[in-house]
Amino acid sequence: MIPLTSIRKAFKQHSQNHISQEAVIRVKDFLEEILNHFAREIEKEFHRYNEIRRLQGLRKKKRIPSWIVCKVSTKFLNAVANLNMGSQSLGVVSPGGEINETEVSPPKPAGGKDER
Repeated sequence: MIPLTSIRKAFKQHSQNHISQEAVIRVKDFLEEILNHFAREIEKEFHRYNEIRRLQGLRKKKRIPSWIVCKVSTKFLNAVANLNMGSQSLGVVSPGGEINETEVSPPKPAGGKDER
C-alpha cells in the first residue's frame, strides 16, 4: 500500500546513513498498521456523527469530512504523547525544579523523635 521508495526518500532527507531493505519493509508494515487503525477510528467517529444526524432528523452523510480526520488525528497524537510521559514524580516540584521535601514526607512530631 505504501511505496518503499517514499520511505527511502524520507530517510534520505533526514539521515546521511543508509537504511537496509529489511528496515524499510518493517517501517512500511508499521505505517500500514497505524494507517489501518487510523481508518477504523475515522469510520467509528463518522458512524457516531451520522447517528447524531439521524437523531436530529437529518440525512446521513456519505462523505467523511476533513474535521473528523483532524479530530481523530489529534486523538492519535495525544495518545502517543501520553505514552511518552514516563514515570511521574510523587514529590511536589517547585517552579525552580527542586522537590519540596516538606510536601513529600509527613511532618515529624514536635519532640523531634519519630514515634512510628
